Amino acid sequence: LFRSSIGGKYEKGTAFENIVRQSLVFLGFEVDSDAKGGAGGMDLYCTKPYPMVGECKAGKSLPDSTAEQLYRIGTRHLGRESYETAVKLIIGPGKPTSYLEKSAQQSIISIINPMTLQNLVELEAKYPGSVNLFELKDYLTAGQIDGKIDEYIEKVKQNLQLRSQVIEAVKKLGELGSHQPTVTETRTQYNSMFATDINSTLSEEKVRELLIELSSPLTGYLGRVDESDQFYFLRELEIDER
Repeated sequence: LFRSSIGGKYEKGTAFENIVRQSLVFLGFEVDSDAKGGAGGMDLYCTKPYPMVGECKAGKSLPDSTAEQLYRIGTRHLGRESYETAVKLIIGPGKPTSYLEKSAQQSIISIINPMTLQNLVELEAKYPGSVNLFELKDYLTAGQIDGKIDEYIEKVKQNLQLRSQVIEAVKKLGELGSHQPTVTETRTQYNSMFATDINSTLSEEKVRELLIELSSPLTGYLGRVDESDQFYFLRELEIDER
């Protein structure tokens, strides 16, 4: 997705900015169409679900001046107060200089490699709705954040794995003859199949919460008998183990 647009020339830089915008829109951000870079223009400004201003650098380095450039352009277009409260992001494949890294820490600017952004897009493409932008915001901390984003992606995959296992427990109960198992039966089956110790067992309340979520029309992995505590299997949630 990003490889062909990295290189540093204007044409490649413009393509890079466009791909970044498309990626953020795909994840659920609302991107200001007037923020299109160019001389004195903001490369990136997201208005929803929270303000986020960004600088795109397609070249092989992230120079010292990047933070100052983001500040100067951001405050010019948004005003100082709005800029200060917005999430601040630098996206580029290069390694930040030590000065830029220090500036990012002081000004709370997140620096992210485009391939990490691509990993988020691929996660959302494979499991629609899995990337929660409000949860993601907690990982947009100061400095180079690729490791933080990797942590978030792993957390999302673990949550998906949990839901896949709850579905598997309901399916197994159906195969054993309990075609519309209750919350209690599902909890017992899940803990029997997947809990490895006391810390990994699920409570009745947690199982009920997951069953209701998985049987909603938006997900459709399970069915629910009216408004009762009985559920049944509809389709699997396949998880890529890689």
